[in-house]
Amino acid sequence: MQTIVAVDGRAKEIAPKKRAKYPVPARTGFRNGTRAKTRAGASKEAGERQDPGGCRPPTTVPRCHAVDRGRWRKRHGHAARSGRNTSAIRRTRSMYADAKTESQSIEFIGKRSSDYRNALSHYADAWRPDIACMKRFLQPAQGERILEVGAGNGYFSVAIADCLGPDGLLVASDPSTDQLAGIEAESRHGNIRVVPASADTLAIDFHGFDAIWSRGAIHHVTDKTAAFTRFAELARPGARLAVADVFSGTVLARYFDSFIARSCSTGHEVAFLSREFAESLCALTGWGEPVFHEVVTPWEFKKREDIGCFLQLLFSAKPGYSAEDCLEAADRHLSVSQTTSGWALMWPMTVMTSVRPAHG
Repeated sequence: MQTIVAVDGRAKEIAPKKRAKYPVPARTGFRNGTRAKTRAGASKEAGERQDPGGCRPPTTVPRCHAVDRGRWRKRHGHAARSGRNTSAIRRTRSMYADAKTESQSIEFIGKRSSDYRNALSHYADAWRPDIACMKRFLQPAQGERILEVGAGNGYFSVAIADCLGPDGLLVASDPSTDQLAGIEAESRHGNIRVVPASADTLAIDFHGFDAIWSRGAIHHVTDKTAAFTRFAELARPGARLAVADVFSGTVLARYFDSFIARSCSTGHEVAFLSREFAESLCALTGWGEPVFHEVVTPWEFKKREDIGCFLQLLFSAKPGYSAEDCLEAADRHLSVSQTTSGWALMWPMTVMTSVRPAHG
């Protein structure tokens, strides 16, 4: 078992264990000309949001800028002249029209979505150690094509896309169009494309992703067998799978079941994976034997009360739950500690990694 504690943006290995080295594929030039969905529609429906307990982050959300089609045409033409696989580019360009969402319920819409976005906007540095954790286990490389499942508002999407560079491609999927709004425009390389779809109904007319990443999303998926089967179909042989999530029987699972299920404005009726079922799931859907890593990352804040305000927004607490209530529950179930620079909430997760067999 391996425990990683991310400190100051870096992942520190506590119990050394040999890591698998994954092959890095040739550089690619995938692009498409779809436009990013603006946030105007969501703003009209949701209106101006306020948190229930007096922790008021900035509520103004900048409008999304549409993807420059001229830039796409210019790069598309360059790809053709340089001999790149333009048929693959066309397949990638058309896959977004086929994407669909068939989930019976979508949690992250309206107030839940705006609260989540405000939490990560007002406390932008809180998850920096999680970015280091993502890089350690996903290992995104220049020119790769990566699928992100449950991208949310794109906190990890932008970091992954930066690692992939201008010749790489990140497809960010999520069932909530509220959450996906504006992600494409935030990429400095123009290499993010969004797909509004849940993991178990992910319809993309493209195969050959080098890696698949998901954080905190799989426990929301209704049909995990269908989801993992689809992941294997979309991934190339030898592709990596990295899933960071809440697993059953853990301290974090107890925190969610005992407090978040009561306090969250949309509830939290989910299904946490067990290690045993995750092993069976990988075996049944075309993935290699998974490896599990217990990871603890410090969510860092300047003041102790900021932790409560952040959690109150992140999980969109009902009006009856104050920021102090959220802080007290986190301190009771997890760990809140003073640091040299402020305060930290120690957040434990399980990271499962696997590889699609090269012969499959």
